[in-house]
Amino acid sequence: MSLDADVTAMIADVLDEHGVPCIYARASSSSAVNLCLLRPQGPVLFEAGNGMVIEIERVDIIFRTSDLPYGDPIADDHITINSVKYLIKQISGEKVFRRLSPQLTRVHTVQVH
Repeated sequence: MSLDADVTAMIADVLDEHGVPCIYARASSSSAVNLCLLRPQGPVLFEAGNGMVIEIERVDIIFRTSDLPYGDPIADDHITINSVKYLIKQISGEKVFRRLSPQLTRVHTVQVH
C-alpha cells in the first residue's frame, strides 16, 4: 500500500469510530450524512461590510466523498451537527473544499451563531 492509501484508510477508520451524524443542506433540500469529522481551524477576521470586521470560527469538516449528497460542496451550503450550523464559505482565497484523496473531501466552513 502507498502512504496516501494508508492515510486514507486511517482517516476512514477515524470517521467510523469518531464521526458524527450530520444534516447537509443546499437551498431547500437537505440530506442526512452518516459521518463527518470536525477540524477546528481557529478564528478568522471577516469583513461584514460598512467597515465592520467580525471574528468568526473556522471549522473544516471531513467527509467521505461518496457521502456528499449533492456532489461537490458549494458556497452557502449548510451543515448541521448537534444543532450547531456551519456555513460553507470560501476563506483566504481557497476553494470551499479540497480533496484529500478520491475517497475523502475536506470542506471549509464557518460556524454560524
